[in-house]
Amino acid sequence: MHFIIINFVSFFFFLSSLAANERPERVASLNLCTDQLVLQLLDRDRIVSVTYLATNPVISYSAHRAIGIIKNHGLAEEVVALNPDLILAGAFTSRPTTSLLKKLGYRVIEFEMAGSFESLRQNIIKAGEVLDEEKKAGRLVAQFNTALGSVAPNGRLVSAIILQPNAAGAGNVSLLDDILRAASLTSISLGQGILGIGWLTLDQVIWAQPELIISDVDPSWPSLGHFAMRHPAYRAILDKQGRVPPRVTLPANLWNCGGPQVAKAVSILAKARAAALDLRENR
Repeated sequence: MHFIIINFVSFFFFLSSLAANERPERVASLNLCTDQLVLQLLDRDRIVSVTYLATNPVISYSAHRAIGIIKNHGLAEEVVALNPDLILAGAFTSRPTTSLLKKLGYRVIEFEMAGSFESLRQNIIKAGEVLDEEKKAGRLVAQFNTALGSVAPNGRLVSAIILQPNAAGAGNVSLLDDILRAASLTSISLGQGILGIGWLTLDQVIWAQPELIISDVDPSWPSLGHFAMRHPAYRAILDKQGRVPPRVTLPANLWNCGGPQVAKAVSILAKARAAALDLRENR
């Protein structure tokens, strides 16, 4: 009896290893950022589901590609019903869901949040490997590198602040930090000891006197935090020369998930930096 059980278990893992080596044809994604990887690397007929966030163009760069694909809310029962042969999830995706799916024998591959240009590249390459789309992934990385290389501003750094609800800022060890540095900008959050994404008070923002203010697109469903940003005190933000600093809109869908679209964010900020320098030199 023990011999039969051992052989059955061995046979199960043998079949699992075979499945892992086959090209996945029914891929499901449980995370907004893995949605972007799947939508950019796979043909639609190989995608069985993406998250409900994937069609929101405010936060999803590939929203147009997600139209018509079955949506999920990160629930195991939704995914099991679709019988996927590969599931992509974020490292912070609901642990009960991913744990249950693994116990049921589904192949689940987890991705860390891209916190730098290098981890951005690594995630694309990793996705290409598990999706059997290595060449396409390589092209995406090459396109990103080329686009990034074409944006090479020189000269003095320009201080900037990213204004979001609750005066959020980007510090060290974040993708936004790499984006800002590639555009020759320096975040005033760095001087506040912020790692990753942190928060600054309005007093700190005014005191820092940034030369450029970066903000997101105003949502059609503003939160209390968005209304708070309309406070008159925000108009008191001046640079060190006492001038109102220029503002630039940076859509969240260009930077909230690592991908080739990040190069567009760098390009937008590099142009805004040039405008800020021109303002300084001509006043």
